[in-house]
Amino acid sequence: MIKPFFVFFDLDNTLIDHTHAETAALHSTYLDIFGSADGFDEFRLAYHTINLRLWDAYSHSRISKDDVKFGRFDESVGQLTSDKVVIDNFTALYYENYARFWKAIPGADDAIKFVKNAGFRVGVLSNGFIELQYLKIEKMGWTDLFETIVLSEEAGVQKPYRGIFRFAEEKTGLPPDNHLYIGDSIETDIKGAVSAGWKSVFFDFSGKSRQSDLAEFSLNSWSEFPDKFSRLISF
Repeated sequence: MIKPFFVFFDLDNTLIDHTHAETAALHSTYLDIFGSADGFDEFRLAYHTINLRLWDAYSHSRISKDDVKFGRFDESVGQLTSDKVVIDNFTALYYENYARFWKAIPGADDAIKFVKNAGFRVGVLSNGFIELQYLKIEKMGWTDLFETIVLSEEAGVQKPYRGIFRFAEEKTGLPPDNHLYIGDSIETDIKGAVSAGWKSVFFDFSGKSRQSDLAEFSLNSWSEFPDKFSRLISF
């Protein structure tokens, strides 16, 4: 029987639709600041390119959290205007709009409760910024569902590095193979968890019908989860 005693969920694009919130917030903010959607698609591409580069640097401890949180707008919006007041206003309004567009992925709430009602301990393990991730969990009404919340900012190391999984084990008091991690990134979540000795489940948020040989099973939607999870823990 495969019986993980603690099930950790990733947050962004696993339980919460981060992609929708980010895109909607960027669009809404762009319209409010510049008064037109002209040039938005080009801006969004530039933003994503800059954001990925800064996150990679942050994950390797080459830059600070604020370098990502504010630098991505300093660079991307800075390509459109040199007015620092406009850039700062864009940044502040984006974070307000981003929170406004948070929503759970369909079935995510039921999946968390299914695991918990099956008698398993449940938590979140995420790379996101601490103040945003706690607010997301609170807004979704999940605070009381999660026994443990592990964030990279607190752990001092990000996925896929083993340190964050070891940090989680210190909180749960369990050995590696008594953990199951569910996430949407093969590189960050699945390979990271398996490298740390954890079991994993791949949630294919992108909808590209990808599979991971490393995962116990893969999901295209949360509606598939109860049956597949039940079979996993019963043989």
